[in-house]
Amino acid sequence: TPMPTLPEPQGTEVTQELRKCLQLLYSRRNPRECLPGGPRDLNTIDVDIRVAMIKFFMSDNVLGKYKQHLRIVKLFPRPITFLNRAAFLRNCSTGKPSLFLQRLVDTTCLQAFGESEVAPNNTVIQRIATGTTDQTLIGDKLIWFSDQVEFTEHNICAAGNTLGIEMLPHT
Repeated sequence: TPMPTLPEPQGTEVTQELRKCLQLLYSRRNPRECLPGGPRDLNTIDVDIRVAMIKFFMSDNVLGKYKQHLRIVKLFPRPITFLNRAAFLRNCSTGKPSLFLQRLVDTTCLQAFGESEVAPNNTVIQRIATGTTDQTLIGDKLIWFSDQVEFTEHNICAAGNTLGIEMLPHT
């Protein structure tokens, strides 16, 4: 079954952002056709893709009003949620809900999304949902925070222990 058309205007926006990311990836492979500003780091492009997808799914025409129709069946040890599907589809968009959204609501990934809404542990999604798009705050690559990591030395052997010395190769 072909994928249904994405809801508008978010579908056009996410498509444009993803195309821009693909162009940036291509410009890294072919330096003669670089976009203005030069090639960007692959990790930055990775974050741009995450931001585009999360903004799409969290928009009002897609899953932005999802939490209003989420019911918690059980909270501990792991949340189990239930979506009031009919109310969500009725309330999610200004007109008739898109076929994309109707199919998305019936997927099992939406239950995992609901569980993560009740007990959020993904700081990237939380930061993007609150408007943060700075790669240094979203990125999970060492290049964005290695300069802030403090070196801590840990002694794993007691003073005077010769075990480590015995294991070193003799020269």
